[in-house]
Amino acid sequence: MTFSPFLTVLISKGTIELYRKVFKKEGFQVQWGKLSDGIWKKNNGNAKNGLFYAWYTANLTSLPVLIIGILYFLIEKNIC
Repeated sequence: MTFSPFLTVLISKGTIELYRKVFKKEGFQVQWGKLSDGIWKKNNGNAKNGLFYAWYTANLTSLPVLIIGILYFLIEKNIC
């Protein structure tokens, strides 16, 4: 599964674009209950949208793991 880092990046980018298109606002990550600055981007989020940002963070971290796990399971059961 050496290709999984690339899939993780693609799934994360897809999640980010989905949030931009559906909710029409930029999502920011939450770390330890506070809005966190990213490596490349300053966090300009509003603290009153904390629930939205927490949901965004949960999806951004869990979706790649779930999708890759499901793909691995399907490939293993159907091909091997």
